[in-house]
This record gives sequence, structure tokens and C-alpha cells, in this order.
Amino acid sequence: MNIGEFLGVVAAVKYIIENNYHPRVIYTDSFTAITWLNNKKTASGKKNTELGKAEVFLKVFSTEVDKIKILHWKNDLWGENPADFGCK
Repeated sequence: MNIGEFLGVVAAVKYIIENNYHPRVIYTDSFTAITWLNNKKTASGKKNTELGKAEVFLKVFSTEVDKIKILHWKNDLWGENPADFGCK
């Protein structure tokens, strides 16, 4: 699930950059996705082309990526993240 959450956050980052979208804020309830995004590298041992592409994108666009806030969605306070579509 961490891989999917990470790739979803990277897709949101790409959308924000490509469309100059504001506010530049993304919420996720995945600490792993936040960590991987901040590190611009995953800790997954799985061979996955999309993970590799995401890492390259984050490094190449590092300056723009760093302008986007990635915040933790607090399920205990705010309820389930609507983006989870009731699948947790």
C-alpha cells in the first residue's frame, strides 16, 4: 500500500507543478509516502519501473517539489482521508 500511496502523492506533485496549482499543499495519511517524498527516494526493495521514474522526477524537479507542502492527514481527528475511498 505504501507504494501506491507514494505514487499517488508523486502524481499530485506533478499535477501541481504542471498546472501551477495553488494552494501547493498535499495531504496523505502515509508517513512512509511523506518520508520517501522528502528523501526523493524510496526504501522499497521491489523492482518497479514507476518507482524509478518517480524518484528521477523528484530529483530533477527538486526545486519545485520542495515548494510543495506535504502534510500528514490526521485520521484520528479528521476521519478517514476522502482519497482512500473507504478502502481502509
